[in-house]
Formats: sequence, structure tokens, C-alpha cells
Amino acid sequence: MSQNVDGNKKNIVLSVVAMDTNLQKMEKKTEEKTEDKDKTKSSKTTHKKGETHSDKTKKDEPKTDSKATLAKNKRARNSTGDDWWEIGKKKIKELTIRFSKQLVARERKELSEAYMQLEKEENKIQPDQITIDNLSETIIKLENKEKMGTIIRSRQDYYEEDIDNIDFFKQAEEKRGDKREVESVLDKNGKSCTSKSEVIKIVTDFYSDLYKSQNIDRQSMTNYLEDLNLNKLTEEDKTNFDTFITQDECLKLLKEFKNNKSPGVDGIGKSFYLKFWNIIGEDLVEVLNNVYLNGELTETMKTGLISLIYKNKGNRKDMKQWRPISLLCVDYKILTNS
Repeated sequence: MSQNVDGNKKNIVLSVVAMDTNLQKMEKKTEEKTEDKDKTKSSKTTHKKGETHSDKTKKDEPKTDSKATLAKNKRARNSTGDDWWEIGKKKIKELTIRFSKQLVARERKELSEAYMQLEKEENKIQPDQITIDNLSETIIKLENKEKMGTIIRSRQDYYEEDIDNIDFFKQAEEKRGDKREVESVLDKNGKSCTSKSEVIKIVTDFYSDLYKSQNIDRQSMTNYLEDLNLNKLTEEDKTNFDTFITQDECLKLLKEFKNNKSPGVDGIGKSFYLKFWNIIGEDLVEVLNNVYLNGELTETMKTGLISLIYKNKGNRKDMKQWRPISLLCVDYKILTNS
């Protein structure tokens, strides 16, 4: 994919399709399991008039034309610049959320079924120990995966053996959630407000007033800046520094970012870029260099999410006791650090 709408690159399309294909395979496996269970009832099943078994199968199959649809949308767009990157990231976010929900639902179902099968096997007159061991191993594996999710969300440092002390991490996760929850705030008159609309308005007004410029003496600012004696780059230094960003440079920066940090508005974190770097790395570098050449950021690069964290002191209703943290997109952070 390239800046031109009809370019030859298809990396973003391929990455989205790859994720979509995995999701479809998961859904198809679920459907196949259901079909196997229903085979015993097939003799009692009736079809609608005029509907053959092959028609029914075709209707129930998941759609597999995502690649063609995305390619068609790409050709149809008349947009310029790096809109394709924004559209691709949005699609990836949507597919990731959908895929994750399906995966969690499937694993919870597998865990429930494993417990039922284990209980059934143990209650047999002559239980099979190998089956019991295999089911127990499956249960431990699925439960440990769920525990790791809790540990990661708690944002606590951990060792591999800490997985057995999950209660500590559950408490840390709950405490972290409480620190970010703004239940009520005081308005300018000291009145406590609890409704969602009131809280949003008060928080917005507070930070709008805090960050807005007031009584700026531009002449004094100009005089001050003109009197500064700053070091300047030589022409040789300027030539050396004024170069395009490379893939190796971006990947090196990406690996240096801290793990498990909250993503920006696009919902795509460091781990995703590392996992699919061989697919999207070239496209990302092209976008970053286009930003450099055109002098304009993409839409999500311009946007930061402000998350409020309680300082653990003072009145929770007082906005001054909350610390704002800006959540920025990974592609923007790579750009600003390169």
C-alpha cells in the first residue's frame, strides 16, 4: 500500500485479512462442534420448503471475501495523504476487539467443559488416570492464562511463580481501577456533582481553563527570543540529521518502549507492532516519512486521550487532586523519538 490510492502495496490489507481469517476459522470450528452435536438429532430435523442441505450449508458459512472487499474499498477511495493508514488502523482495532471477545468466550467454554468432563471421569467406577491428568493439565493451562491477564492489568512487577498469588494482583487491579474512577467532583461554587454529564463538563472546563493562554505579551516574548544566544547546527550537521526515518531505527525505538502500557486512541499497542512488524513495518515507516515531507500529522497522531489518576491525597472531589496522563498512539511516539 502506498500514498497513492491505486498503489501496489497491500500490507495493511493483508494484515487485516490475516486477523479476520483467524477469527473466521475460530467461528467455523465453533460451528463445526455444534454441527457434530446436532448430528444425532438430524433425523428429526426438517428444512424449509425448497431448501436443500447444500443451500443451508452455504448460508451458514462465514463470509470469506474480506480481502476482496478491502481491496475494492481501497480502489474506490479518492482520498489523498495517509488516510489509508487511519482506515487500516481502525479496521485492525475493530477486528482485534472482536477476535479477543471470541477468544475469551471460547476459552471460558473450554474451561467449563473440561471441569464437567473431569467430574464425569472421576465419578466413573473405573476412571482413566491418563484422561484425568490431561483434563487437569488443560484446566491449569486455561486458568493460568486468565490469571496472567489479571497480572498484566494490575501493572505490577511479577515473577513466573507469582501466578499462584493471584489474590494480590486482583486487589492491585481493583485498586488501580478505583484510582481512575471519578464518581463525583466539586464545581466552581463547591457544589458536589455526581451525574455523568455534570462530571464531564466540570472536568472539561477545569482543564480548558488550566491550559488556555491568558494575557500573553507577544512583544515581550519576541524580544526575549531574539536576545537568546543559542547554539546552531552547522550545515554538515543539518545534512546528517535531516534524513529519512529507517525501518531499523523505528524497530529499535519500538523495542525500547516499556511493555504493557496503555495504547492511544487507535487502541494499538507496542506488542501489536512487534508481532506484525514484518507485515506493517514498511508501511509505518512510509507514513512517518510522509508526515515529515508534508509537515502534517495523521488524525490519530494529533489526538491524545487524557486519563485522570488520583494522587492519593486530599479530597477526591477536588480536581486539583487528580493528575492528567496523556495516552498517545505508538506511531506518534516513534515519530517524536526518531
